[in-house]
Amino acid sequence: MKQVVIIGAGCLGREALWLLRDLIKAGAQMEPLGFVDDDPGKAGKTILGLKMLGSISRLEKAHKNLEAVLAVGDIQAKCALARRLKKRGIKFVTLVHPQAVFSEDAVIGEGSIIFPGVVMSAQVRIGRFVLLNPGIILSHDVLIGDWSLIGSGAHFAGQARVGEGCQIGTGVNVIPQKTIGDWSVVGAGACVISDLPAKTVSVGVPARVIKKIR
Repeated sequence: MKQVVIIGAGCLGREALWLLRDLIKAGAQMEPLGFVDDDPGKAGKTILGLKMLGSISRLEKAHKNLEAVLAVGDIQAKCALARRLKKRGIKFVTLVHPQAVFSEDAVIGEGSIIFPGVVMSAQVRIGRFVLLNPGIILSHDVLIGDWSLIGSGAHFAGQARVGEGCQIGTGVNVIPQKTIGDWSVVGAGACVISDLPAKTVSVGVPARVIKKIR
């Protein structure tokens, strides 16, 4: 039985617990032990029937070779935590909901969280610590870079590319063979019909750059 701690007791942490419980119902040999979070307001509480185990720093000192779900929505914070905790020997679990559909040759990276209704076609590649919200469709040969967060209902046509650290809003559509550069943001409902450069914010139909990110 694999015992798993959920890092982050906010909205995404509660969703990760739901996903874990659905996996257990489907036969996965996992047991959620509890949440860890640095928010002092959550100390000693029980959330959705699962207790708080303490702060993240306490977790680092108390456990070796622990397995954990990194349920932190902020991309920069997630990136920093993953690097810090891996140095402590903590291993990260990849969660794929039983109602996600993916081809046998799809690749899903360490620590990623994939919710129900996600469809991944032939030779899709998902990086490390990616978050795919419900109802996303990834057509053949789509690549999603490490750390990226994709909002519900986004559609990516064949050979679309999303760089690392991107935040893609709900309902975004990307036409075939278009690339979204590293650490970019695309607003909800946008339609990407041309390549978007790295470290930019884009919105609209068609998507256009409105700001650079420093």
